[in-house]
Amino acid sequence: MTPADVGAGLRLCRAARWNQLARDWEAFLTRDPDGARVACSDDGFIVGSVATIRYAPDLAWVAMVLVDPAERGRGIGRALLEEGLSLVADVPSVGLDATPAGRPLYLTLGFQDAGQLTRMQRSGAAAMPLDGPTPAAARRVRPLQDADWEDVLALDRAVTGVDRAEMLRWLGEGAPAYAHVWEDEATGQVGGFALGRHGHDFEHLGPVVAPAQDVATALASAALARVPAERRGVVDAADAHAGWTAWLSGRGFEPQRPFTRMFRGVPRVLSPEIFAIIGPEFG
Repeated sequence: MTPADVGAGLRLCRAARWNQLARDWEAFLTRDPDGARVACSDDGFIVGSVATIRYAPDLAWVAMVLVDPAERGRGIGRALLEEGLSLVADVPSVGLDATPAGRPLYLTLGFQDAGQLTRMQRSGAAAMPLDGPTPAAARRVRPLQDADWEDVLALDRAVTGVDRAEMLRWLGEGAPAYAHVWEDEATGQVGGFALGRHGHDFEHLGPVVAPAQDVATALASAALARVPAERRGVVDAADAHAGWTAWLSGRGFEPQRPFTRMFRGVPRVLSPEIFAIIGPEFG
C-alpha cells in the first residue's frame, strides 16, 4: 500500500461502515511505509487491505483487514491476513481486536483470546447530556498541556510495557480538545489521561488510562463534554470494568459491537489501568 492507495482504503472503510479517516491510513504508512498491503483484482482495482504497526521489538499489531463486499467469500481476507502476519513474523507477540465475524478466522491462524471489549456508542451530545453526579476526581482533571507529555508517556509505558509515544502524540495533535490529564493530588504528577480523535461517523474517545473508575469517568466526562452537539461519540471500553461500562450506559451510551482481544505467540494481558483502548485498529 502507498499513499496513492489511501482513497481506495477509505472506499473499503465506507463499504464496511468503519470510522477511519485519511489521517488514520496515513498514520500506518508514515510509521512504516512497507507495513501495509492491498489486494488487487486482475484489472488492478483494489479489493482488500491489511495494515500493521510495530510498537516494540516484541509487540506488533495487525489491523484494517478489509475486503470489498462484492469480493468476499473468495479467501481474500485470509490471504491478506497471512500477508500481514508475514510482515511481522519476527515479532514474538502479535495482537489484534477481532469482530465476531473475524474471530473464527483468527483462531485458525493461531490467535488466542485475551480479553473482551465493547464499542459503546452515544448519540449527539445535545440530545443526551452528560448529567449525573460529578466525581470528586474531576477537580484534578484539566486539559493536557505540552509540559505534561513527559509524564503522560512515562505513565503509558508503565501501564502497557511498550513505547507508544509516536501514536499518543499523533492523537494529541489531531484532536487536542479531547486531550485531558488527571493530577494525583498526593504526588502532583499525571496519574491518568484521556485522548481522542475525529472519525467519519463518530468522535472516538480513547485511550483512557486511569488508576480507578472515578478517575476514568472524570476524564471521560471532560473529554466528551468537548464533542460537538451534532456529532456522535464512541468508546471502546474494557469489559473487565463493569462499573465503567455501566457508567457509560447511564450517560446514554449503548453497545454497538463487541471485540475480542487476541494474540498469536506470547500472550499479553490488558492492563487494569486501561479503561478504553485507542481503537481496534491501533490497539
